[in-house]
Amino acid sequence: MVNPGDGRAPYLQVAETLRLEIESGRLGAGDQLPSTREISERFGVTGATAQRAVTVLKAEGLVESATGRGVFVRAPREWRAVSSRYLQAPAAGEPDPWTTQAAGAGRDGSQEIRLVAEIEAPGEVAGCLDLPDGEPVVVRRRVLFLDGDPVELVDTYYPASLARGTRLAQSGKIPRGAPAFLAELGYPARRASEIVYTRMPTPDERRDLRLGPGIPVFRIVRTVRSGADRPVQVDVLVMAGDRNRLEYDLPIHP
Repeated sequence: MVNPGDGRAPYLQVAETLRLEIESGRLGAGDQLPSTREISERFGVTGATAQRAVTVLKAEGLVESATGRGVFVRAPREWRAVSSRYLQAPAAGEPDPWTTQAAGAGRDGSQEIRLVAEIEAPGEVAGCLDLPDGEPVVVRRRVLFLDGDPVELVDTYYPASLARGTRLAQSGKIPRGAPAFLAELGYPARRASEIVYTRMPTPDERRDLRLGPGIPVFRIVRTVRSGADRPVQVDVLVMAGDRNRLEYDLPIHP
């Protein structure tokens, strides 16, 4: 039953109780949530209040609807995103870092290249690359998949003066990844910085990442610098907020 003395609306009290049951494992991944009628009877609330509570859980990404079957607890799909792994060239014979990391976790990592083109640098990217406004860049637009689910949208930008006429400007996959190829060109990664924030997705991002209602995204702008602190690459990453956990290993120099 809900507590009349609680300052929160009844539907929020119901949602909290169900949330705690999911987080504790009492309702496990794949379990069916009680029906609206069952929730109403258990908590002594109206059907509309019960439905609002379920809507809250859907918005939080804890449950999802299966057409004609009901509402079910979502299986955890969290992924540990560690930026440093994507800044180093892999050892000889190893595939790209995304495929390697996924395989190491017993999962299937793949990617789809959606666009490779030379364009005018967006203002944010031009600033990160220390380029004048209107300077051309090569963009590689990709979607990363984990076990068949899209988890990350990646737009990677290179100064056209560096990338033009190389594999960076070609539509195929780059063997061993871009860090290894940049090193071959004489631009090994020396330092990287990231700006991270969260926001709600655009309609295109919601579609491409197959996000449910109310799910936010991480947006990361990463600038990679080579020798003489020259910026050679900018990554703009949009990651599903309910499927990624960001981890940073920060060396401390006394």
